[in-house]
Amino acid sequence: RREKEGLHMVVEPIYWQQAVEHQAISAVKAQLGRLFREDGPILGVEFDPLPPDAFGYR
Repeated sequence: RREKEGLHMVVEPIYWQQAVEHQAISAVKAQLGRLFREDGPILGVEFDPLPPDAFGYR
């Protein structure tokens, strides 16, 4: 019985953390609206500007 109780103590915090993360992600998606893209960069990532000839255009 102790092993089973120990397992619940490990699983419950993980579930709670996932639920909190899901709520936070859902809130950010709602704020971004149409700007959110599933295949976009991780939120908060900033990129350096590309040089003018990065793709061979001038």
